[in-house]
Amino acid sequence: MRFTALSGLALSAALATTAPAYAFDDLLRGIGVIPAVTNDYLAFEYVSPSRGFNVVDAMSVGVSGDETLNMALLAGEEDEVTGIDFGQVKSVLMLGSAPALTTVIFGAPGFATKAHEALLARDFTATERGDLTIYALGEDFALDFAAATSDPTDPLGSGTGKSQRLAIAEDHIIRTASWPEIGLAVATLESPPAYTQVWTDTILGMRTVAGEYANLEMASAWSMSAFGDVGQVFTTDDLPPPGGKIKLTTPELEPALAFPFAIMGITLDDETAGLHIAIPYGNEAMAAEAGEIITARLADFAAENVPAFEFTVVPAGDTPDAANVLVVSVETTSPERTEVQALYYSFVSAIYRRDFKPLMSGV
Repeated sequence: MRFTALSGLALSAALATTAPAYAFDDLLRGIGVIPAVTNDYLAFEYVSPSRGFNVVDAMSVGVSGDETLNMALLAGEEDEVTGIDFGQVKSVLMLGSAPALTTVIFGAPGFATKAHEALLARDFTATERGDLTIYALGEDFALDFAAATSDPTDPLGSGTGKSQRLAIAEDHIIRTASWPEIGLAVATLESPPAYTQVWTDTILGMRTVAGEYANLEMASAWSMSAFGDVGQVFTTDDLPPPGGKIKLTTPELEPALAFPFAIMGITLDDETAGLHIAIPYGNEAMAAEAGEIITARLADFAAENVPAFEFTVVPAGDTPDAANVLVVSVETTSPERTEVQALYYSFVSAIYRRDFKPLMSGV
């Protein structure tokens, strides 16, 4: 296990040098659409394969939970139904849960120039808002299964013929299923709320540790509730005697593991693949304490052939309420890069089972 604490000067230098072709930029652009409060364990998923969505091999990544969109990305062709050139899509950000799902698709400039004709031909309405147009089909949250089974399939209909609100700009599309959601997403993407600063700090912290030329291939963000019960809970140990009152137990939280969220991501460059877990903290000492705990637990949790995890504390910047960021990482070199992806999926599976003990408090 190795601990690295970056100085403020080193942090400033790292953040000042970025390579346009290898960036976390689309995720940072989309950060405004993340809500202030979420009831979901999974806050967002992000996919941005450096080799494109239509490359199929052991390191391929795709969009989860939306097979029709994933098939269009995999085909990587201009789609006649939507007018979108899916071969020019660079990254996809998805957040929320059905029916309130928001998707942001980032692409090369002009990747959706033919969408206007294609969508109007399918009875979408068009509303101008600034430099983008919002196209709408169906009532809020409506489903049209007859349309879903028609040929050809709509890549943005999620296989259910769901209602669509599509805000289309030069280099991105925002998709929701209702007017309130599309209005909020457009506004917050253009002008991110103050609460998203901690998300930005955390992503920048991961980018600093991953390195200037590392591409963020995929990432997922998880709220604190994904790693344990933060409120009062009832267990069978609390069963009262006949006529007694039910007791509720408040779980004990370890201060070092009391964090608002954690972002887990895979980065890839020409020589290495890295798995990183980034967590924001109020002070460096607490972040370092958490790093010691988490790396020790990961040594027991991960498979025996996985290299040792190391952690770095990226200090807070100069902006008000800036966060210190703990980044726990493991890196492998080619040809073992696929091990990192397998490890990522095993960690995600453990989180869904509420069994990812390295980040759980009181275990």
